[in-house]
Amino acid sequence: LHQIHEYDPADPSTIVVEKIITNTEKKNREDLAAFLHAWDTIHNNYLYKGEIDKQDLEFGAIKGFIDRLDDVYTTFEEPTEAEAFLTSLTNELEGIGIMMELIDDKIVVIAPIKQAPAEKIGIKANDEIIKVNQEDVRGQTLQAVAQKIQGAAGTEVEVTIKRGNTTIDYKIIRAAIKVSTVESEILKKGSKKIAYISVITFGKNTFAEFKEAINELETQAPSGYIIDLRNNPGGYLNTVINMISLFTKEKGSALKVRFHNNEIEGLEMPDIEAPLEGKKIVILVNEGSASSSEIMAGALQDFEISTIIGTQTFGKGTAQELTEYTNGGLLKHTVAEWLTPNGRIINDNGITPDIIVENTLEKDKQLEAALKEF
Repeated sequence: LHQIHEYDPADPSTIVVEKIITNTEKKNREDLAAFLHAWDTIHNNYLYKGEIDKQDLEFGAIKGFIDRLDDVYTTFEEPTEAEAFLTSLTNELEGIGIMMELIDDKIVVIAPIKQAPAEKIGIKANDEIIKVNQEDVRGQTLQAVAQKIQGAAGTEVEVTIKRGNTTIDYKIIRAAIKVSTVESEILKKGSKKIAYISVITFGKNTFAEFKEAINELETQAPSGYIIDLRNNPGGYLNTVINMISLFTKEKGSALKVRFHNNEIEGLEMPDIEAPLEGKKIVILVNEGSASSSEIMAGALQDFEISTIIGTQTFGKGTAQELTEYTNGGLLKHTVAEWLTPNGRIINDNGITPDIIVENTLEKDKQLEAALKEF
């Protein structure tokens, strides 16, 4: 999903800069004239120019124009924030175990990681984080809030969330969190054996783990599969495309991608074995199912080879590219919007289940509904 580029702003001969200069039209250069003049004026003629922190000014300028884009998924992170973000992409963390985004200037939980402290104590998708250790964090950056929440395993953090019109304080003991991406087991319904696979996130190794789980479950001759994508915040695009191909021998576009020039391109499934072809498939989703989870649910729904059960998904339907700079900064910018194979827009809409079922604190009614399908 992410492409990483290295660019040294101190070295104007780098390929990235040459490409930008080569492809930039004359008018675009003229549009930058005011900015470049102001930049040179401050650095050369400003009374207090000796007190200028040039890197701070550079970071501020980049953040300034990115903030005007009105895209919560396009951000620039300074070195400490960038390091925290890149660490969050790994599968080993210390904290409470939540995936967050800045949406409409609010820090919103996309999904609590399964079996992590946040989920166990009751934090849910779409909760807004308003305080950390009694400090009001509204208006702060996503990474700044993440750093306040993260901490050494065994230590306590107090997180205040807003859920609808209700405010709740949670005191949570941080833990070392190793995100295993696939969990599986056999469930029983009378004499029937139902294969259950929970996909926690779409990581680098998830495709291999998913295939291994299928191979093990197939030895039990299950009557079908329940694929649980609830509270799965997404992950790598190539991983989900490969996984979709396991459900059907008829290869084609797993999804469609719309770029800035409005061109739409289909991303094809690889021509590999499809062990789940013809199997009874039920997919579980909820409001914490986002990004790649929505791609999988949408594709299998379009192909009419699965029944989707749960609640409306999150609605995160854009792809971002990462550029890591040698000065420690990190640019994350939106490069495309994805659609289901039938052209349905995911972004801001999400995926509507075939059967809508709300869960309760007492019972997993969504899983019960899935088992009734067999």
